[in-house]
This record gives sequence, structure tokens and C-alpha cells, in this order.
Amino acid sequence: MKMKARDYAETLAGVLDEKADVKTVAENFWRILSKNGQIKELPTILALLDEVYAQRHDMSVAYVTSSEELSESTKDNIKSKIEKMSGKKVLIKTTVNPAILAGIIVKFRGEEYDLSMQNQIFKLKQHLV
Repeated sequence: MKMKARDYAETLAGVLDEKADVKTVAENFWRILSKNGQIKELPTILALLDEVYAQRHDMSVAYVTSSEELSESTKDNIKSKIEKMSGKKVLIKTTVNPAILAGIIVKFRGEEYDLSMQNQIFKLKQHLV
């Protein structure tokens, strides 16, 4: 039976909250997705799982994009600043995109804070034109 991505995420979060064996859960989950022909939904399901997990634990999710892998101390620094700003615990999800050249882009609670070099260059070009 095919399920919606959010339903998969809710189910996974519930099973993982029960301290189930992660390897067994992952194998069974993969088997179900494969059987239902929904393997391509995995990225969406995992993104939703972050949101569901955060909601269940009274947290928010912040998505941080950088030009290169961030150190743990930098991630912790970003996390603490966002937590101080929001007054909530924050789950940080990072991605790397070399196209932004330097700096970071933070997406949090529907807002985007673009502190990338790519954005600064774009703004400079707009100002000069």
C-alpha cells in the first residue's frame, strides 16, 4: 500500500522514538519503499522526518548551506546563535554548495538569510547597473 511521504516520516519518527534497532528499521523501511515503488521519495521523506522529529521534541529546523564543509565548532556557533534568536532548541541540517563561493545561507522558519559571497556580488552588480 502506497503511503504519503509525511505518513512515512511520522511512522519512522514514532518507531525511532521507541528506541528501535536503527539497522532493522532502515532495512525494513527500504524494503517497504522498494515494494511500493517509492524509493525516489526517500529524500522528501527524510527531509520531512527532520521536521517531524523537531516538532515532536519542541525544536525547530534550520537549513544551513555553505561553500565548504563546516567544522563542528562553526555548526555549534551557528546553532547557538539561532537558538538564542528563536528561544527554541534547533536542529541544524547542513549542505555544501560551492557555487555560493563563501559565507552561508540560513533558512529558518520560512525566512532566508543569505550571507553568501555570491549574493554580495549579485547585490553589488545590481547597485552598479
